[in-house]
Amino acid sequence: MLMYRFTLFLLLLPIALFSIELSDEVEVYAMNVDSNTTHINAKNSVLVLYQNHEMSASRATYNKESGELELFGNIQASQGEDFVGLGEYVRINISKKSRTFKPFYMLDKPSQLWVTSKLAKGEDRDFEISSGVMSSCDPTDPLWLMKFSSSEYNQDDKWLNIYNVRLYFYDIPIFYTPYFGFSLDTTRRSGLLYPAVGISANEGFFYEQPIYIAPHDNWDLELRPQIRTERGYGVYGTFRFIDSPVSKGEIDFGLFKEYDHYAKKYNLANTTHQGITVKYQNSDFIKQWFNIDLDGQSGLGVDLNLMNDVDYINLSQNDSLNTVTASQTLSRINMFYSTDKNYIGTYFKYYTDLEYKSNSNTIQNLPVIQYHHYLDTLLDEHLLYDVDIQFNNLDRADGIKAQQSQITVPLTIQTSFFDDFLNLSYTANLFARHIGFNGTPNEYQSDTNFNAGNFARNYNVFNANSQLSRGYENFNHILMFDVKYINGGGSYRSGYYKNNLEYCNENPNADNGCEYYGLSDIENQTKLEIAQYFYNKQGRQLLYQRLSQNFSYSKLSNRLQELENEIELMVTESISIYNDIYYNHQRNLITKSISTVNYTTTVFNFGLSHYFENYLESKSDAIGSTLSYQYDKNYKINATLDYDIHESVKKRFSLGFIYSKRCWDFGIEYVENNRPILTNNLTNSVYDKYIYFKIVLKPLGGFDNLSYQISESK
Repeated sequence: MLMYRFTLFLLLLPIALFSIELSDEVEVYAMNVDSNTTHINAKNSVLVLYQNHEMSASRATYNKESGELELFGNIQASQGEDFVGLGEYVRINISKKSRTFKPFYMLDKPSQLWVTSKLAKGEDRDFEISSGVMSSCDPTDPLWLMKFSSSEYNQDDKWLNIYNVRLYFYDIPIFYTPYFGFSLDTTRRSGLLYPAVGISANEGFFYEQPIYIAPHDNWDLELRPQIRTERGYGVYGTFRFIDSPVSKGEIDFGLFKEYDHYAKKYNLANTTHQGITVKYQNSDFIKQWFNIDLDGQSGLGVDLNLMNDVDYINLSQNDSLNTVTASQTLSRINMFYSTDKNYIGTYFKYYTDLEYKSNSNTIQNLPVIQYHHYLDTLLDEHLLYDVDIQFNNLDRADGIKAQQSQITVPLTIQTSFFDDFLNLSYTANLFARHIGFNGTPNEYQSDTNFNAGNFARNYNVFNANSQLSRGYENFNHILMFDVKYINGGGSYRSGYYKNNLEYCNENPNADNGCEYYGLSDIENQTKLEIAQYFYNKQGRQLLYQRLSQNFSYSKLSNRLQELENEIELMVTESISIYNDIYYNHQRNLITKSISTVNYTTTVFNFGLSHYFENYLESKSDAIGSTLSYQYDKNYKINATLDYDIHESVKKRFSLGFIYSKRCWDFGIEYVENNRPILTNNLTNSVYDKYIYFKIVLKPLGGFDNLSYQISESK
């Protein structure tokens, strides 16, 4: 067997050449090689190697004078595990950096996308393909394919452009576009993202075209302009950045302008919906910003949410499946420094109620300053204590403001008896608070209710608990007992806390004086609790149960408080049942119950939940359920239902399926969703009905949430 090796500087097949420099070394091997002064002929198992690039052929010739390499018959090319190319004839001119392929076939193995044509030519870093066909389905009988008149590919940006594209499902043409472009790799790059399209009976045709801008590795910008032909137009955006190894952030923003006729029809409070959300995290900001090297850890978290009404959230996207519309938002800035013993933090909290046009009367925490000494021990760990000190600046734009400071110190003595069988502890809880006021009363407030005040108290907790465990042949059993007696102790009040004692205890949510009170009496009571756990020998929990009963010694409360029973049962590894129930002895009824049932396997998932509440001041009764079933490797069915039984209102319902193949996904889902809006009559709601269509041609993409929508005002 004769093996002959020679070195050439050349370009390989299009797939193999995508990342090859012209000056790189290429090795050619063959069973038989003939050579003269001008030509080299190789045949029988010709193999061309370059690092992880391989190209084989039946025979090959090389012209030394022209620098032209030709390969003939059964040509196969590969680049690592990602690309495969096939052909019958390849001509590569080394000096002119050109190449010709007849015919041409390319397969991208990760995505299974293939391209074929009769002729393909390349020069330098560019490549041209004549009329051809593209798909990711089975080549023998493709479900979909794209036919094109010509195509271009650039090796540097790895972007493929195709022209005069006709999309076929089987042999039926369904779509034409003069141009279509996409990337052949997963490198982060600027460009257009997949659009969102929908039709609404109330809002008209919906179109959103995301634009992705990523010029640098440490930041990117996504703009999402949209139009709703019968409602209005706007743009939303997301700016993401990483400014250091320990910090990153994100800014979401948007603005939507309503058409006048739509705003009048639905009596909307605002014709323009706008907002901004800023999120930022830094896990070592003191060292980074101030160049101070401390032993502990510092942190900064920012979460700011500013918007003028709830429709800013509703309009952020056309997919109600992934949008949760909240009626309240909280903006926060948190900073802390922590060591093994101590913690110092400051927090800024700003609340926005989207159901009101103005939040000038809303109390804001700007700021909260906290010092905390972590749990520490004395007397050979028999005495435990910690210290917590807080200052709250309670601010508002309209009305009385307050400054509140407080200290909490729990002191615990603990010991055990009978070889840790019985554990005893006593805790003295010391608490003190001072409050002062400033500002001008609003129309709901009176000067007489806001005098500086002091409050102090101590209350005592006596606790006894025990834990028993025993192993059996097939399971382990753990039983826990806990008895806790709470003594209200004594208290001291002056000023504000003395003058408003009776009124605020009876009206804790009153705007005239009690919005800063925030205190409740500590009742003398006994708490009994029994809990048990069952585990199998592999450590999986089989059963958990907790029974709790409180006894009150206050004249204002019933001696026998509500009985709580919590239980979780793992019937099998796939089936679990949970229930937490409260029973009122005096009313002889269940006042609260939370129940869930879950069944989970690799092909079937079902969840059912029920929430029930029956108190004198509030009643609730609602169910929720989810279902998904993987019929086979191609079909999946899913459904959800949220229903308010007490109000007889369907909050949410969805039913759909998805058909998934190697080369495409198709799905239909029907969705009903009750969402809030802000009108001139304050709160209102709209009941949306959607039909979502999902059509994705892998790996090119498609429409993930093509929708039709009908909206009804409630």
